[in-house]
Amino acid sequence: MNMEQLVEMSKNPKEIDAQELMTQMASMVDIPEKSGKKYCIKHEIIKKGEPVTVISMRNSIMMGYRPVTARFDTDLKIHKLCTKKDKRTLMSDHPQEIFLSKEGITLAMGKVLIGGLGLGYAIDKIADDPTVDKVDVVEIEKDIIDLVKPHLHFKKINVIHADIFKYLATTKKKYNYIFLDTWYRSNENEYWENVFPLRRLAAKLVEPADIFCWMETEMLAQVKSSLYHILMGAMKPWNLMLNAVYMAIIARGMCSDDIGNPKEAIEKFFKNIGTKEWEDEWKFQYHLDTAKKRKKIC
Repeated sequence: MNMEQLVEMSKNPKEIDAQELMTQMASMVDIPEKSGKKYCIKHEIIKKGEPVTVISMRNSIMMGYRPVTARFDTDLKIHKLCTKKDKRTLMSDHPQEIFLSKEGITLAMGKVLIGGLGLGYAIDKIADDPTVDKVDVVEIEKDIIDLVKPHLHFKKINVIHADIFKYLATTKKKYNYIFLDTWYRSNENEYWENVFPLRRLAAKLVEPADIFCWMETEMLAQVKSSLYHILMGAMKPWNLMLNAVYMAIIARGMCSDDIGNPKEAIEKFFKNIGTKEWEDEWKFQYHLDTAKKRKKIC
């Protein structure tokens, strides 16, 4: 995302009512503090009246919302999933986390696949929707499953101990909706290492519009900005994926007018990722294989 787009978004920021958000999306998580082999559940109490960040300035800049800090009239018990060794928080049911998952939760329907168990917040909210028939949850960490699975609320939830990459590549099941949240950061490398390849795999199981990736909007704002500068010659690709995308856009541009409008070409590239039509149009696997060969030669 370039400065022109950021300025345009800042003129008409999207609004969200924090009190309404917490009423509609109230956490159903109720797990006592406990420890497993590698992970643990911790609690934090935010006292009523204390300021709580719901939409941070970073969220605002990257996602086009107005920043929101709220005060609630009751204490909030925040559940945290932490690493046992260094006490690092991986996720929580803090109001800011609830905001970041809201869109993905409210769009779910039919047979749903969820990548990442976490605290079970999104899983329970999705399963509580009467339009949702079944929820398969893929979680790679057995320790997290042992900590959280006993506290899930609905029989329609099926927890599968597996790697989400391998599951998407091998399952014969079809889904109406896929919710992916197996990463903990929201930077460009996270997008290329997890979100983009998982989208390509997931698109074989559902329509692309029915895939939600946690924090993808914020990551794409950074990714598109970098690609724009690469196409304009202001910087060079710094990883295989970026190099492959650069080659795909350049190659396609030679057969169309897109290269004359880098912003339009970038927007087109990120639509319908992973579908057969997308793969045929952009020939991405070919360009990715070429980028890998070039790196080996160098």
